[in-house]
Amino acid sequence: MTTEIKGTQVNGNGNGVGAETLLERPEQLSDEYRKVLIETLIIAAQQEVVVMPWQATAFETAPDLGAKISIAGSIQDELGHANQWCLALDGLGYDSREAIFGVAPEDYKTVFVEHFKIRDYVEFVMAQAFFDRGGRLWTLDFEKHSSWAPMRRVAKKVNFEQAFHVFHGAQWTRYYLDSSEDMRRHVTQLAQELFPHGQQWFGAPDSRKSRKGQLDFRIRGWSNDEMRAKWMKSIAAFARRAGFELPIKYDEGTGQYVSTIPFPLLYDNEKRAWGTEEVDWSDVIALWRRGGPDKLEIVSKIHNEEWGSDLW
Repeated sequence: MTTEIKGTQVNGNGNGVGAETLLERPEQLSDEYRKVLIETLIIAAQQEVVVMPWQATAFETAPDLGAKISIAGSIQDELGHANQWCLALDGLGYDSREAIFGVAPEDYKTVFVEHFKIRDYVEFVMAQAFFDRGGRLWTLDFEKHSSWAPMRRVAKKVNFEQAFHVFHGAQWTRYYLDSSEDMRRHVTQLAQELFPHGQQWFGAPDSRKSRKGQLDFRIRGWSNDEMRAKWMKSIAAFARRAGFELPIKYDEGTGQYVSTIPFPLLYDNEKRAWGTEEVDWSDVIALWRRGGPDKLEIVSKIHNEEWGSDLW
């Protein structure tokens, strides 16, 4: 199947979309393009929705009213992001309610670190500094490169707020680092734990990707490994400015920031600690599919609207 659009072929068998093509209307899309786009939007919507109950696990640990407002404000932003991705799905004729409420909690597509409750407010702000930094790369890629014009517009709105989350997390991480020696040790220990989660945020390496539709159709422009490299550079710069160590070094031969610990590592769900030996990606992916201990409880809150009175 081939559809001619502005002199550029959009092929149902995945041969790609020209770099200057912007598609605006659903009727411009080939069946295969539409399928890949909907899959991408479902993942984006589910990811944003799950952030809400995940971040809410930090609420009871907030040290003061200002911290509680920060958590609630972040959750409100994530709800707005999810709403935008759901509206995009509806615009393609896909019922967004099915994407959110019609999927069993164990089948939700969400990053692995969100399968674990946030243990304190310090971890919440560090998660913003580490993982909103990663999430913003995903949506920045959509804003800059997507051939689906409505996705660019949604991503621009999301990115504005993601940038604030990263800034907020970075500012408070620096605050806690400088607040006391005990807190500096706590932040440093958390950083060592969160760093491999950040590396794995972008999924399996390009060499293991079997589905190339997102890149072929230019729904996104950066591969998993390209985004991971950008995150490594950004988080290394943040750690350097803030004054704490991460297992990263600059490789002059490749011009890339690389990890000084094995990658990937396997996470021990019970101990909440990383192994020390490099494992095969098949083991990591199997762990992701099994999910962490809190995934069902966290995602079920979406289905049951069991936010509890503590949030309010």
